[in-house]
Amino acid sequence: MSAPSPVADTVDLFRCDGRRLWSLFRRHHYLSGTYNGHGAICGLLEGNLVGFASYITYPSGTIPQPARREHRTVILPDYQGMGIGVRLSDALGWMMLLEGYRYFSKTSHPRMGGYRNQSPLWRPTSKNEVARDDDTGRSRWELKRTASFSHEFIGDNPELYATVLSNIVTPDVSQLSLFDDGSPDAEQ
Repeated sequence: MSAPSPVADTVDLFRCDGRRLWSLFRRHHYLSGTYNGHGAICGLLEGNLVGFASYITYPSGTIPQPARREHRTVILPDYQGMGIGVRLSDALGWMMLLEGYRYFSKTSHPRMGGYRNQSPLWRPTSKNEVARDDDTGRSRWELKRTASFSHEFIGDNPELYATVLSNIVTPDVSQLSLFDDGSPDAEQ
């Protein structure tokens, strides 16, 4: 299992307005620049914004408990490969469990999927690593069968909830050096 590195442990997490900050991350997402998320967290490393993870409502006729699904997780290129993405993803999982939701995620990213396959925090769903038709709208002869990773976050130590979540703060983003004029609206 490729666990988060010591660098990932030093990332400060904070709740953020995903719609306001997505413009900084959208071009780095491997699938699409679209954003439909409901809630998000971001990561700061030594004062630099380095990562973003968001969730959406997960409607299902087969899951009796309210659920959420991971929507977008993006780590800026200079910070990829340090375990920051799985730290953000795990933190969202803890948040959702604490708020009473089941939490699911699907990815085709091999490192994140491999991490979850090995992690006691995640349980594979029946769709994990099952080949499916690619539904990206490409023409029929371009379609290929692809397998993706599908997991539910289950946590393994409820006592960690408070520790993980106590480190998630809501800073004044206007104080961060993210935008030319200091305003989150400058990037919209």
